Amino acid sequence: MPIGLATQTQIRFRSATIKASNGFPMLPPFCAGSTDHLAMRRQHQHRKLAMLTFWRDGLERQLAAINASITTLEQQINRDQPPTA
Repeated sequence: MPIGLATQTQIRFRSATIKASNGFPMLPPFCAGSTDHLAMRRQHQHRKLAMLTFWRDGLERQLAAINASITTLEQQINRDQPPTA
């Protein structure tokens, strides 16, 4: 039974990898018959820009979560301090 689970996990992982690499390749198609190198370069640059924008969006979400946590902790610290006379 554990072998079957490992095999299913590997198949899922491989299919996800194949889908990701087919849907968003970073390298230009070297074996393609196209000789329009300028168009290939432009397409590659657009894919790279989309990837970097995706990474930046993820980092912005993480930064927003960290800032919210810091703000909440500061509010809790201020709330829990004994009043000074």
